[in-house]
Amino acid sequence: LVRRAAELGYEAIALADYTGLYGTVRAMLACEELDASMRLIVGCEMPLAPGEDGVLLHVENHAGYTHLCELLSEAHQRGPKRTDSETASAPAESIARRADGLWCTAPASLGAEALATLRDAFGARMSLGTFRHRDGEDARRERETIALARDLGVPIVAHNAVRFAIAEHKPVLDVLHCIRRGITLDEAGRELLPTVEARLVSPGEMARRFADQPPWIARTSEIASACHFSLRELKYKFPCEVPEGETADSLLRRMTYEGAAKRYGDTTGSVPESVRALLEKELALIAKLEVATYFLSVRAIVDIARERDILCQGRGSAANSAVCYCL
Repeated sequence: LVRRAAELGYEAIALADYTGLYGTVRAMLACEELDASMRLIVGCEMPLAPGEDGVLLHVENHAGYTHLCELLSEAHQRGPKRTDSETASAPAESIARRADGLWCTAPASLGAEALATLRDAFGARMSLGTFRHRDGEDARRERETIALARDLGVPIVAHNAVRFAIAEHKPVLDVLHCIRRGITLDEAGRELLPTVEARLVSPGEMARRFADQPPWIARTSEIASACHFSLRELKYKFPCEVPEGETADSLLRRMTYEGAAKRYGDTTGSVPESVRALLEKELALIAKLEVATYFLSVRAIVDIARERDILCQGRGSAANSAVCYCL
């Protein structure tokens, strides 16, 4: 999908796996490997109830990613994956509570009540989505979408409900669908897409398909421009308290040398130069990797364990760390 989008001249592609972020890391790496400038928009498709059409949730910023992860965790607690009767889902009210930092594109088929709940939560970040697959349902879909968009005061965005990169991949999608359902191709019947229109098509082709509705195409650029979050922003923050006036690195240095005076020091607490050189080497690496809070967090855990007489020990290369020994 990423390679095909680049070939077609897209600047960004939004991946929205069903009830998860399963392909997100691979898609990000694929974007980074391309010479062309290709940006990944992180998101997922979330049904409001088992068996219903899903809403597309796209991540605008770090807060949105946090909310999406919370929503997915809750949805999978609600219903296990890969069963016909129970699938992960999130009611409109749950999605609305985590709207901050997310953009929502919803199908008209969800109905006015659910859509109104989402509109109230997302505001200007809400759209109704529609597509033209030449499947005999285009006119009905658009009538419903236009009517609801007018009633709700929500803009419409044109997308292509993409399920595969090129037309030749549709038979593979059909087979995968049957494997998931435990049925044969003959038994699947109308469950399978009737055309190959759910493929990535060029920006020019999309513009031609919706030549009568330019604002619907323009809305895609608005969403893409707003959703600037990247997985590269993610960085774990250890729950470490640093006193005012100090940094994690300065606190670690102070605690390390306090421990060094006890571990290595003579009667005056003086630390041998060879030990000091080793500590400086390790502290410089810890600062470079920005992991001082990790060492401080482990120290806090060990202190709690010792206070409660709980056995604990280091593991692996930590046994060779002078900083760990001093802490």
